[in-house]
Amino acid sequence: TAAYATLWGWPTVDDTSDQITICEGEIDAMSLDDMGADMPALSIPSGCSNLGWIENDYEALERFETIYLCFDNDEAGDIWGRHWYSIRERRIV
Repeated sequence: TAAYATLWGWPTVDDTSDQITICEGEIDAMSLDDMGADMPALSIPSGCSNLGWIENDYEALERFETIYLCFDNDEAGDIWGRHWYSIRERRIV
């Protein structure tokens, strides 16, 4: 099977999770988990410049009631937040 881009951290998501956080980097996701966040944290593989995972994970994200975005406060994070908003028709915090 060929490798494909996917959000990092899916093993932390259980069947009862109805909300998640998507972070810009793996360390951000691990930091949220280490701080005791009450929801799973996933990470965009290779930072905001990688959009390849969307096609692979879009359907899996449909089950979540709320998706929190945790991107850096820089140009890349702002662009990605706007891009995410344009492709999602759900509640974004």
